[in-house]
Amino acid sequence: MRMVGFGDSITAGFPGFRSPVESPPYGAGDEQSQYAYWMMRRRPDWRVLNRGLSGERTDEMLRRFDRDVASARPDLVIVLGGINDLVQAVGPAGVITQLDALYARADEAGIVAAGVTLLPLTGATDRFASWIGDVNAWILEACRRGARPCCDLFRIMSEPGIPGALRDSDDGVHPNVGGYRRIGEALADAIGEWQERPGAAARRMPKEQRA
Repeated sequence: MRMVGFGDSITAGFPGFRSPVESPPYGAGDEQSQYAYWMMRRRPDWRVLNRGLSGERTDEMLRRFDRDVASARPDLVIVLGGINDLVQAVGPAGVITQLDALYARADEAGIVAAGVTLLPLTGATDRFASWIGDVNAWILEACRRGARPCCDLFRIMSEPGIPGALRDSDDGVHPNVGGYRRIGEALADAIGEWQERPGAAARRMPKEQRA
């Protein structure tokens, strides 16, 4: 399978790595500081392209979808975005609107969109934490409703015993190498499990070719 990791700094690999979008053509830094690296270690038969861009909102992701995702003709795109929208006070409704548009754009291009929940943010206010919860609840339901691959990174990256804290992180916002490994392996397992479901192969075909 050929995939694109699409999103903000968590996809790019900050702080240890700059993605090929940020530092063309191959990226720069510690290649282990990106979940794409660990996905391919888990599944050597997969090709995962890193198309992350630090600081990006979901509306900006949508504007570059054709350039950085559709042009690569992947089977699947991992959509991870929304935290920067919330930081800029866009609010959950705005994030949900843009994520829904990203999923729809992928469907139109015959690309499976995998939903990924937002990570915890250490020290977030109660209001901000509730916004993350609202967006994540929608992502989980949208994936269930659309039979999409889904990975609940909020659960996977929550520090045990410390509600709302990000585990495997040096700054409480971005994963460290251990965190990126945890994310990559979780994504590989979730997508691999989805592949085994009846009808998954048909989801990878353009709409006009599906029965």
